[in-house]
Amino acid sequence: VPSTHGRTALLLLLLVTAAARTSEAVEYTITELGELDQKPAYPAAMDINDFGQVVGSSGNTLVLWDPQNGMRDLGIVAGLPSRYRINNAGQIVGSYAGPGQGGFLYNGSIYTSLNYPGASPTRAVGINDAGQVVGWYTSVAFLK
Repeated sequence: VPSTHGRTALLLLLLVTAAARTSEAVEYTITELGELDQKPAYPAAMDINDFGQVVGSSGNTLVLWDPQNGMRDLGIVAGLPSRYRINNAGQIVGSYAGPGQGGFLYNGSIYTSLNYPGASPTRAVGINDAGQVVGWYTSVAFLK
């Protein structure tokens, strides 16, 4: 959905009233989450937890949006393509670009690398409410 400035706006679509029958109208509320002041921004929402916290990207930056504080830059270059996931404790997993390309766990203000030795790349793709992370890695075979 284009914003008034011609840029893509990051949107959160919330189901407000579920239809009891298929013939009933379903009502939705659309909340524009905004974007960081970057060009190009290309914002994308990727996951939401039960508290309404949304994790995604704006430009090449990982962002967290919540109803109380709005959008925050979490200070990591987002690895594209990537998926970011957030649990109900606010822990975020995903991947980053740059040297080594790897997976990470963000817990409050602390990043933990989830790289597997000798693998390229490592990806973290999910986290449950107990903080258990799932992901994958690729081993690179070569002859020197």
